Amino acid sequence: MTNQGSADQVTGNFPVGPGNSMRHGEAIPLGGSAIQQGEPTPRENGGAIDDGEILPDEVCYALGWPARTRLGGAETQPGNPGRRVTTERDYVARFVKNVRRWMKLIPLEKRTRSVASWGDWVIRDLMPTLSKESWWAYRAAFVHVLSRVPEGDLAVTRLLAIPVMSAGSARKKSKDISLKLIGQEDMFHLCQSLDNGTTKHSQLAVKILLCSRMTGLRPNEWWTARLTRNDEGTALLYVVNSKYREGDRACGETRTLDLGNFAEDMVDTLAELIDELRELDDGTGETRKGIYQACAVAVNRACRRIWPRRMRHYSLYSARHSLIADLKLVYTQSEIAAIVGHATTLEAGRSYARHGGAGAAAKQPLFPPPKPSEENLALVRIHEKSLRETNLRKQAAPEKVVGPTRDGGALRVMAY
Repeated sequence: MTNQGSADQVTGNFPVGPGNSMRHGEAIPLGGSAIQQGEPTPRENGGAIDDGEILPDEVCYALGWPARTRLGGAETQPGNPGRRVTTERDYVARFVKNVRRWMKLIPLEKRTRSVASWGDWVIRDLMPTLSKESWWAYRAAFVHVLSRVPEGDLAVTRLLAIPVMSAGSARKKSKDISLKLIGQEDMFHLCQSLDNGTTKHSQLAVKILLCSRMTGLRPNEWWTARLTRNDEGTALLYVVNSKYREGDRACGETRTLDLGNFAEDMVDTLAELIDELRELDDGTGETRKGIYQACAVAVNRACRRIWPRRMRHYSLYSARHSLIADLKLVYTQSEIAAIVGHATTLEAGRSYARHGGAGAAAKQPLFPPPKPSEENLALVRIHEKSLRETNLRKQAAPEKVVGPTRDGGALRVMAY
């Protein structure tokens, strides 16, 4: 492939000697403005360089290209006619970002100033960390740039020769890819599988799942949880709100749960978990983060062992989602926020699971729910938007018959 660029485009072999050093302080024209080398470009983070403009000097230097290398214009490389200009700009930005990432991660003594060295890193280190869909987009960006620079043919051929299926299977690690609501049957099978596990973290994961399912605590809040009893002998659970330090995202620095509805064996299970975590925190040398991650891995492996064909699985956090779904059957939005540590009534309704369907009103919580304290309830702010969304669902949802009443009539509920 012959790339006949404009008069300003540099052609020929890529020099790699000391004569190709960067000129510190030289103005680099980007998008029609003069920007000093080393300063952020107008769209530095996730931005782009216009097609036909000059690549950053540090990128050119790292790849062994002449300084002020210019991308070929549309007259020489028309590209995809249906591709938007913004897409091509993002392609260039992604290429520049990953060259700078390579420069940061790989020391100079372990790489050479060449496209081949950068390509080795892309294939060896970058590609396995991307999903197949992401690698498709990354490869398209790299090919877009390399096909518009002098003698980029070899690198383009090498990238296109790698099948997309060779990429890794990395997924976005977030709560969004986890199943939120754990049904009673799935909860039984998951706990049974973990209980039969051979590691101590499997046994610990069972207790965290059960206790979080009963109380709605976040997994990291169990480290600071403490049990006590009031003058009437009712069990109380004190929790330090993990979101409090991030501003006003919690209903106070701590919250108190009234466990008067709990049976004594349920309270004993909570006490066992708290004592075990305290011993691990004091005597084993393991970090809290390491213990939590080991328990999370145990849950994930158990899910994949029980349901190998499922695309999504449960996590430790799914127990909190399930308790909040139960609370929506019996409590108001303010009471739910006080129990789970939210600052407003909006969060639980928008981000957490709920029992959907016409039969939701006929469902019962899996465990007797805890009660909120008056102190935390007073700190919860009623969010106007949450009330408006709830009212809209009530207006849009017709009444549905879910079963007969004792006197022979029909039990009607609003399915919202």
